[in-house]
Amino acid sequence: MRVLGFSVSVASALVLHRQGPAKGAWLDRCNALAGLVTPYYSPAEGDETTVGCVPATCGQKLGRSTDMAQGGASEAACTWNKMEDACCTDKIENPCDSGSLPCVLGKVDNLDNYNLAAVARLNEKDAADVIADCPEKGADGPVEDFAASAETAAPAPEK
Repeated sequence: MRVLGFSVSVASALVLHRQGPAKGAWLDRCNALAGLVTPYYSPAEGDETTVGCVPATCGQKLGRSTDMAQGGASEAACTWNKMEDACCTDKIENPCDSGSLPCVLGKVDNLDNYNLAAVARLNEKDAADVIADCPEKGADGPVEDFAASAETAAPAPEK
């Protein structure tokens, strides 16, 4: 019985790992830390992209330390002003559980999983509030249409 229980637990863990994070989970976590979610970079085949949360001060200086310099600069933008430890996404090491920035939210191996976890999703209550502010439009229609579209726009990948 113990072997069977262990096998089921391992199988459940593998399925959960493949599903990836919940909708908007990384965006919500990074927003709570007042940070910016790092962009998705196409990983090498069979590799993963580390997704982090960095200080908002990184702004346009966000990137990888290995990125080619832009505009004739001799170094990557994330290294300017000695910000490489905060703004270079490949230098981030601390998990976001630490509560401080910069931090690693997780890893993904495809753009679908990144979008699922790191991109804003429809908030039905907020959408309903907007519709309620427009009495001539009524409370039916756009919220439901958008909700259906949002669910199919970036569905969770099936593996």
